[in-house]
Amino acid sequence: MQSKRLLAEECLNQQVIRLSKRLSGVRLARYLLRSFIYLILCTSGINNRKVDEEQVTHLLATGLVALIVHNPEVWAWFNALLTRHLRVARPKVGAFVTLPQAVCLGQHEYSIRSLSQSLTERLSQWGDIDLSSRTVRLSEELRGTHLTVIFWHELLHGIHKESGLRGTANRDTAYLSAHVNGIIGFIRKNPLAWLWFVSFARNAAATQNRRPAGMRTMPPFARSRASNLRRAA
Repeated sequence: MQSKRLLAEECLNQQVIRLSKRLSGVRLARYLLRSFIYLILCTSGINNRKVDEEQVTHLLATGLVALIVHNPEVWAWFNALLTRHLRVARPKVGAFVTLPQAVCLGQHEYSIRSLSQSLTERLSQWGDIDLSSRTVRLSEELRGTHLTVIFWHELLHGIHKESGLRGTANRDTAYLSAHVNGIIGFIRKNPLAWLWFVSFARNAAATQNRRPAGMRTMPPFARSRASNLRRAA
């Protein structure tokens, strides 16, 4: 460590994350997650300035799914630090998992409902969140890792709301703190929902990677329509 006062630090030039030997258990997981989030935002050009909530939410949702898909052993170890539900740490490829109907964010419960194909087209979005009624809606057309990105994108808006950040101009450091506390809290309060998220993301990625070479992931007309849908609000 470059400073004895620090418990974690990141070096972009050396591509290294350093964690203090004094850390263990949940504290170790918390500081590792903080480094992950900092690097996702920093490498995207967000550092020491005020940022748009929609931008930071989409970047973190995409980055988190990528981390889970490409680093299964890291997440097995990370999850083991946070929960005794070891099935969460090592989901089996191909195992059946179900989208949760509700999750707890902060002190409140958010219900999860489907968004019909017709409503998806009319609203031109893959999903949304009503912060007043605490309802998350996800399009029935979402498939694969795209579903997990939009799922987490909407939940992050809820985490911002529960952290008091919604509707204000926040610096990236405020988002960093809210994300670390919000994600750790989500995992510990919603172990089965986290099981679904990790399992579905990894299974979806494995399925996509098994597609024969040259096979389209969706027909041309569907790709054309999908390109017209904006990111979830």
